[in-house]
Amino acid sequence: MSGGDERGRRAMATRRVSKADARTAEDVYVWITNETGGVVVCVSEPLDRGDHWEFEAWSSDGRAATPLLQVKWTEPQAESH
Repeated sequence: MSGGDERGRRAMATRRVSKADARTAEDVYVWITNETGGVVVCVSEPLDRGDHWEFEAWSSDGRAATPLLQVKWTEPQAESH
């Protein structure tokens, strides 16, 4: 399913946060909790991308809790033979 969830499985989304909002990698965890009321959590180590942090996020309600322009859905890759 493109851009959605399969039954019983929630999709991960790649999120970005400006370094103006989260100065350190540790601040990313605080920022996402405050931004979403705790619904979305950071599930990967934030990656330093220069002027922003990038991280994988998980939402208990299956939503990325961000405008779609900022979401990049990750789909499982098919095995090549």
